[in-house]
Parts: sequence; C-alpha cells; structure tokens
Amino acid sequence: MTPQIWIYPPSEKADSIIVNPIYPPEYKDFILVFPADSGVQPLYIVMNVRRKPGIVTGQGQDVVGIWLAGAGVGLGVPVPSQIADQLRGRKFKDFDTFRKTFWELVAKDPELSQQFNERNLKGMLNGLAPVSPRAGHAGKRIAFELHHIELIKDGGAVYDTDNINVVTPRRHIDIHRGVE
Repeated sequence: MTPQIWIYPPSEKADSIIVNPIYPPEYKDFILVFPADSGVQPLYIVMNVRRKPGIVTGQGQDVVGIWLAGAGVGLGVPVPSQIADQLRGRKFKDFDTFRKTFWELVAKDPELSQQFNERNLKGMLNGLAPVSPRAGHAGKRIAFELHHIELIKDGGAVYDTDNINVVTPRRHIDIHRGVE
C-alpha cells in the first residue's frame, strides 16, 4: 500500500505520482509545492511524530534545590526520582501523552509544585510545560522541553526517564546544533 501523500495544490499530474518511501509507518510525509513562478522546486518532507506506544523505565535522580535552575546549560536537568517513580511501568500510547502526564505529575508534587507560579501550575495541571525564563526562549518556543540524551534516531529509549532531561527551548536548539 502506498502511503498517503498530500500534494498541494492538487493537480492531475500530482494524482499520477506514485511514491513509496522507505521510511517506517510512524513517519509522516508530504510534498511541499511552491507557486510555479517562484522557481523553488517541490520539497519532499518526512517527519517522525513519535506515535509509538511504550512503557516507562528509569529511576530519575534526586533533586536538591531549585530543580529547573540548570535547564539552560549542559544537557539540562534530570527527571526527578519522585516523578520517575510514578511513571515507571506505565504504558503510554504516544510521547505527547507521556509529556502531558509528566507535567501534570510535577504540578501535583508537594515539593516541586512550590517552585512554580500560579499561572504555570494551572497550565501544568492541564499537561502543559511551564514557561521558561525569558533568556531561555527561542522565538515562539517559550516553555521548557523534554530532551532525549541519547537521541531516538541513534537508538535512545523514548520512555526511559534516565534518557530524558528538561531543557529550555534555546538550550534544546543549541544541543541539537552541537553548541556546548
């Protein structure tokens, strides 16, 4: 079966194109077509949307002091052990659901919740990441992000709390650019 490919704008020529990408089914793909007079060739784009289910493993690390204080440096900060304990063994249908639950648990934790303002806590109780300090923002990316230490593309475990750190958006971008 040929994967569904969206081609815009639709045309008879587009309907006759058959593409059989070698990527696994969790990858989503599309062809981005620019206006004919732009001179820009169509681009075939593939994304891995991390929709595979998984069971959480890992121990996390004990937290001392302000947990997210180091999220803007190095590889960020580890998952707190008390959060890892609550997640371990749970099955998630996709990483988005894991991320939502992660922030909900942080908001409900008696110690960690004391480190967030009321606005962030309200969002976290709804599964949203808290807003990072302004220095950690990257354009419209303003909330803390979860970073896989061993990249998923390199075989890193998606649901291993020992493979996940919390980082600011700016730091996350720098990590993936190779900036120390």
